[in-house]
Amino acid sequence: HAGVAVETQIRAVVALDGLARAHHHRIHHFPLLDSAIRRRFFNVGFNDVPHVRVILVAAKHSDRRSPLGAGVVLPLAGLDATLHVDLATLAQVLGRPLVIEKERINFDEPVETGARTLPLSATLPCDPALLDDAIAVLDELLKQQPSSAAALELKGKILFGAQRYKEALVVFDQLETVAPDKGFPGLIDSYIAMKDYSTALKRTENKLASNPEKIGLRALMARIYVLMGDEGKAVDSANKIIATWPKSASGYMVLASVYDQLNKTDSAINASKKGIAVDGKNIEARLALGNIYAKKQDYSSAVEMYKSVSKMNPDAVPALFAEALVYEKVGKKNEAVKEYLHILEKAEDNAPALNNLAFLYLQGFGSKEKALELALRAYRAAPEVPQMMDTLGYALVKNNRLKEAFELLRNADMLLPDDPSVKYHLALLYKESGDTGHAREFASKALLHKGFPEEKEARLLLDSLNGTNIGYKTR
Repeated sequence: HAGVAVETQIRAVVALDGLARAHHHRIHHFPLLDSAIRRRFFNVGFNDVPHVRVILVAAKHSDRRSPLGAGVVLPLAGLDATLHVDLATLAQVLGRPLVIEKERINFDEPVETGARTLPLSATLPCDPALLDDAIAVLDELLKQQPSSAAALELKGKILFGAQRYKEALVVFDQLETVAPDKGFPGLIDSYIAMKDYSTALKRTENKLASNPEKIGLRALMARIYVLMGDEGKAVDSANKIIATWPKSASGYMVLASVYDQLNKTDSAINASKKGIAVDGKNIEARLALGNIYAKKQDYSSAVEMYKSVSKMNPDAVPALFAEALVYEKVGKKNEAVKEYLHILEKAEDNAPALNNLAFLYLQGFGSKEKALELALRAYRAAPEVPQMMDTLGYALVKNNRLKEAFELLRNADMLLPDDPSVKYHLALLYKESGDTGHAREFASKALLHKGFPEEKEARLLLDSLNGTNIGYKTR
């Protein structure tokens, strides 16, 4: 069906970070790294890979109680392309320095403190040495297989995440020659990150000229025009999609996205409604409209739209997740707990739902022991996401496992320097460790922010540290 194909093409462009813009919450999106690769290395146990001898190396934190797994040693000779890419990914998610020797690649034990233990992510700061180590593994493969799309894609993503955009451009340009659908988005994202909108637009126009059926390219052009501040041309790009596919919601979704990015919320709502009117079965359009309502703080309309999606497709996890976020926002925490449990019945490894449910349990809507179990599962599924580090660290504090919490919360604070909840969790940790000076410092830093979920608790903690609220308890 033509409409379905169009929707698939433009989904990434239209969605952008819709949930993150619609809701202020701890976790809004799924991590970037491939979940199958993460599970391969973070599940308890490790399956031998054919033709490769895998040795598990016991590390300081390799026991089941710890959030960190064991290291691995693999012979360098005989590794195939997939293993090279997996190895580089493992260097990312473990955040351990790679030592490349003549006959083997060794993952060192993590040090107790310092930035070298920080995992890499497509949007997070990190130790440049770790970047270079991961890239070195990929370069070793690319010497043997210069056209390895998997290696080029991961190398480009690593460079992009390190904000080394010019280097990323070179890699994505190579990738486009062997895998255009993977290389082109990286090229455009790099140009946009460099604010070189004119080149991004020109490359997109050239691509559209040779692929006029790719309606997603017009959606991309609309996005670039918005970034350039040209509302007229952005709207015109969306209207061309509508004219080409009048019975599809796709063009209206792009138009709504344009208005949403321009903060013209009412116009975005009207465009979304028109899309639903011509294609009432379009779930993506309904979900997008729900997100716009939530951004406008029209929560009853948002929930109504999310429920309409769930009625059409009971397995639509994004709608259930968005509905849970709204319940949290309006203070219906028990309803949010029910929604997250519902999600986990359908997708037991859904890291954002695990994380958010753990956080609610830590707020008193469940047991702290169960919260720790959930937080650990979330972290193992997405160890590169700093919110996962924070929630797990907080759960460890609540369960009086202070030593294990230190590194997680320090790293989370380094990666989320403006997050008051992380500051508050560190304040709790220092208080429980008997360091009232640092506890007072971090509680004060948290309270420089207003309106975060634990503001009241942070105030009570600081008062207790200052001797004005002696009855305060953390556990």
